[in-house]
Amino acid sequence: MPKEMPKSINLLNPVIAPQDAWSKVYDWVTKAGRYILVGVEIVVLGVFFARFIFDRQNNKLSDDINNKVNYILSNENLRRDEIRFRNYHILLSDIKLLSSDQKINSAKFSSIIDSIPKNFRLKSIAFTSGQVNLSMTTDNLQSIGQYTSNLNSNPMYTNVSSTINKSSGQGSEIEFAVSFALVDQESE
Repeated sequence: MPKEMPKSINLLNPVIAPQDAWSKVYDWVTKAGRYILVGVEIVVLGVFFARFIFDRQNNKLSDDINNKVNYILSNENLRRDEIRFRNYHILLSDIKLLSSDQKINSAKFSSIIDSIPKNFRLKSIAFTSGQVNLSMTTDNLQSIGQYTSNLNSNPMYTNVSSTINKSSGQGSEIEFAVSFALVDQESE
């Protein structure tokens, strides 16, 4: 019977193992690094060819859009609709721009409307830059004086003035205008 080889583990470096750093780097590049390099080249080539595919799809989509635009421009009804929708888009962007710069005055507007007595009929109202102009009619001259004195006593309003525009005979309607400025409570 042949003699069995002893089984042992040799923890020493093999004779052909590189000892300096450059030799170790060269050994790694020739063994594992080439697989990484091949993998990176495959990814780069895949991206390169994918770019051609995506460019072809983009050009096809651009051609389809240009064909649709020509069809839309050749049809009179679609052209008018397209112009109308462009105008709507411009108007909506203008409204957004204007509304971002304006204060919300709905509470002030509501309090002005609620302060008008029931026997007054509001004909018109102008509300600009904190200045309010009301045009109303009534059949009682004393209620006009009472209304203007109430506005004068209210600290939310300043520069209250009223003018009677038209009055004809006893018991007929009196047309008058009231104007006043709103006090800006946010700055106080």
